[in-house]
This record gives sequence, structure tokens and C-alpha cells, in this order.
Amino acid sequence: MTQSAADGLPTQAATPTRRPEQPWKLIAWALVWLLAAVLGSLVGGMLTGLAMTFSGAGGGRAPIDDRSFLMGSTASLQLVLLWASWRRARIVGGGSRCAGLGWIAVRRRWLVVVLAVALVLNVVGLLVLLRYVGAELRGSTGVLLHRFTEMNASTQAALVFLLVCGAPVTEELFFRGWLWTSLRRYWGPVPVMVCTSLLWLCAHLLDGPARPIFLIPGAIALSLARHYCGSVRASIVLHVFNNLLAVSLFALAMQAQ
Repeated sequence: MTQSAADGLPTQAATPTRRPEQPWKLIAWALVWLLAAVLGSLVGGMLTGLAMTFSGAGGGRAPIDDRSFLMGSTASLQLVLLWASWRRARIVGGGSRCAGLGWIAVRRRWLVVVLAVALVLNVVGLLVLLRYVGAELRGSTGVLLHRFTEMNASTQAALVFLLVCGAPVTEELFFRGWLWTSLRRYWGPVPVMVCTSLLWLCAHLLDGPARPIFLIPGAIALSLARHYCGSVRASIVLHVFNNLLAVSLFALAMQAQ
């Protein structure tokens, strides 16, 4: 409290405002957190694999069971991204995490339906292509899905949750949540779409060098939903639908073999 020189009444001292971060710094923060997520996934995978091996749950097939490692790695990566989004959203939103994430009402809900139909065609076409050329879904996700039938019911439920709910929510809150909101203060929609999509695709290099190529249509659809529907909720719903569809069709294809 300070004294007013004019009338002697106490007034509130001026509170310094936080200067907005420049785009290069925002991208640098995103890269730092992505690196932290990768390191966290390695640590989480090792700890989970060791725990399952020493407990005997790994089946004694290898020093560290690959399923346990990949499950722990996936969960750890998602937790780090979620924590990063929680922290950064408060800064970007000036204390309001909802504002920082773009967690507001969805506009043009019909567009979400249109984009969902487009994703159906994309996922079906991708699975047909992979089957036609005799290729398999590789990377950590591919390994887990191919060994889905070897898991017990609780592990299967955990895997479905991580792929269908965990991945879409954490990825959207990170890439098209706080990062999208902060970059839009400086750039137009197209540069923000390109930047966030490229970072999102690069993050999927962990699942194999070819994986980002197949995800380009999804990146476009999610970016369009985020921009034209005005809320991260729209891209989350679309992402959850896409992953649910992909996992379901993959499971059906495995049973048909």
C-alpha cells in the first residue's frame, strides 16, 4: 500500500505486468518440454520394465519385457506433456489455464462432423494401403497393438486408454492448446497451423521415421478443427475419434487374420 500525494488516501501499488514471450522463445519452450518428455519416457519405460521383470510379470522372456517398457514409456511421455501444458497454460493465459489452452465453447460443430468423415476415409484408406503393400504398423504403437492379444484384460484396458484418450488429450493440450494460443498472438492461422503441425509430426518420429508421413492428413484436419471451431475441445474430440477408429479397425483386421 502507498499514500496518494493528492488526497492522502492509501492506494494499491502498481503490479508489474508480465511481458508476452516472443515466438522464438515459445517454440524453444516447446522443444525443451518435448525433450523432457522423451527423457521421461525412457526413464518411465525402464522403471516399469524393471518393476515388471523383478515381479515376475514379464514372463521371464527377456531382461526387460518390451510390452512393459513401451507401456511405461508411453504413459510417462503423456504425463510430462500434460504437466507441461498445465504449467505453460497458466503463463500464456495470464493466470487462467482455460484461456491459455483455448478451452472455450466450440463453434461450427458441424465442421467437426465433416472432418470426422474425412478422417474415416483417411484411416480406412491407410489400413487398406498397408495391407495391399504388405506393410505393417511399426514403432512402439505397432508393437503394442500386434501383441494386444498377449496382454491380460487390465493391461489391454490401460493400453486402449493411453491410445484412445491419453494421447489425444495430452497432445492437443500441448500442441494445439497453449502453444497454439500463444503463437496466434503474433502469427496468422496458416503459420501457426504449419508450426504446430510440424512439431506434432516430429514428435511422432519416436514411432518410426515413416509414421509422420501417414499422419499429415490428420494434422491438417486437427488444425482446421482448432482454427475454425475456435477451441481446443474440437481438436480433442476429433483426435479421440480418429484414434478410436484406428484402434478398432486395427483390432478387427487382426482378428480377421
